[in-house]
Amino acid sequence: MDKEMLPEEDKELAFQSIILNLLITALDRDIESINNSKLKLKKQHVHFMEKIRQRIQKDLTQVRKDMGRKGIKVFAMENQNEDFVSYRYLIRGYESRFNCFKPALKMHTEKLLSTYYEIDYEDIRKSEK
Repeated sequence: MDKEMLPEEDKELAFQSIILNLLITALDRDIESINNSKLKLKKQHVHFMEKIRQRIQKDLTQVRKDMGRKGIKVFAMENQNEDFVSYRYLIRGYESRFNCFKPALKMHTEKLLSTYYEIDYEDIRKSEK
């Protein structure tokens, strides 16, 4: 069975676990940065981000349960070069790989964080221009 024959919903679940993990890692770094900053209201910012992180962790726990039930496993990221990383994954014994452009992973992570923050990702992108 090749990659194209693997169920799309299973591949999506594997990819979702990658994005949720990346998001948790990014939030952990941001929380640490804010804790080490001189912001006046850092306790409030950190508290808010920790609440969001808890929701993300809960969602990741559910995704992992679903993956376990469906026989899906995602392995650690492998750097391909400065622009690409890959993730090897197994779906019920059939192996494949996500080859990911780093800026695309960042965009997926930003979009998902916007969802958790309940803000419009496109509004943020427009303000960056």
